[in-house]
Amino acid sequence: MTKFKGMKTLDEVCVLMKSKGMEVDKSDFEKGGDWVDFKGGWNHLPLTVTYNTCNGRFFVWNGFTGKQMATESSENLENEKWYSELLNTFYVA
Repeated sequence: MTKFKGMKTLDEVCVLMKSKGMEVDKSDFEKGGDWVDFKGGWNHLPLTVTYNTCNGRFFVWNGFTGKQMATESSENLENEKWYSELLNTFYVA
C-alpha cells in the first residue's frame, strides 16, 4: 500500500473535489461533526465519498446501487486510476 505523509487540509480537498466535478456537502461538519460528503461523477463513475476530517478515513459508495465499493485501505484497488487519484486528493504524498 502506498504510504502518505499526512492529510491535506479540508479546504484543499474541497477545491480538488470540486475540480473533479464533485459536489461538496459539509452539513454534518458545519454542525460540529467530523464528516464531509462528496457526490458526483468521479472520473465518470457515479460515486458518493464520505470523508472523516479528523482521521482521514473515507468510504466510497456506488452512486447507483448504494453499495460500498472502497475505503482508504482497499489495497486491491491501488492499481485503479480512479482510486489512486482519490488517495492523492485526500493525502500528501
